Amino acid sequence: MPQPYDLYTSDPTHLVQLYNDESQLIRNVGTFLREGLRADGGLLVVAEPHHVDAFMRQLKITGADPEELKASGRLVTLDAAQTLAQICTGRHPDAHLFQDVVGSLVHTLSERHQRSLRIYGEMVALLWEQSRYAAAIRLEHFWNSLLRSVPAKLFCAYKIDVLADEFGSVGAHAALCAHDRVLPFDPDGRLDAAMSLAMDDVLGPSAENVKEQMQSSRPKDLAHVPTTESAILWLHRNVPEYARPILARTRVHYGEV
Repeated sequence: MPQPYDLYTSDPTHLVQLYNDESQLIRNVGTFLREGLRADGGLLVVAEPHHVDAFMRQLKITGADPEELKASGRLVTLDAAQTLAQICTGRHPDAHLFQDVVGSLVHTLSERHQRSLRIYGEMVALLWEQSRYAAAIRLEHFWNSLLRSVPAKLFCAYKIDVLADEFGSVGAHAALCAHDRVLPFDPDGRLDAAMSLAMDDVLGPSAENVKEQMQSSRPKDLAHVPTTESAILWLHRNVPEYARPILARTRVHYGEV
């Protein structure tokens, strides 16, 4: 079973999980929230109701009592869809509404919990699912501006299949660049191995040369992105005519390795 995320030696302020596996998301968010409690900090969860319930179950497994945490003010949960509706004008998030609804709450919680504040949010995920990509990036920038004014850590999540055409979009690249840490879609390395086999299948003798180019020309703005995700973006950008067949073969191998 893949392990929950590890911060390694970095200490990101704004991290993001790309996922297809709901159980992976729930484990990682549960770890993120639990670490906040261990630091005697506060928690803000802005999520869809079924995810809120799942995260609360994860906290209970660790011995925490969500209802007690809510009663004491250490835990606040909001419905992501309702909150998103409150901060949007038309189809786009509004900076002033975001500050009034979200920013004011975050500042209040930050003042209440001087040690630390951890936030999980998936309003951006709702925008992404509705193909409102520019709006999602706009909201990420609102969050980044807010994080510069409060000592808090933010965990976002996007339900994205990194092997689909969607991941090669300009919007996906911009979404990754809006964070300072991207958690791996596949933490056990199987996806990387599958893609290497797929490149051999599709490119034949030239595969090794392309792999060397991929490693040597990794964009600096993706330095915080896991190697496999960065490599997939490189394929879309540099050899688009081969990206789709390579990723299709990767999907086949991913089910085998």
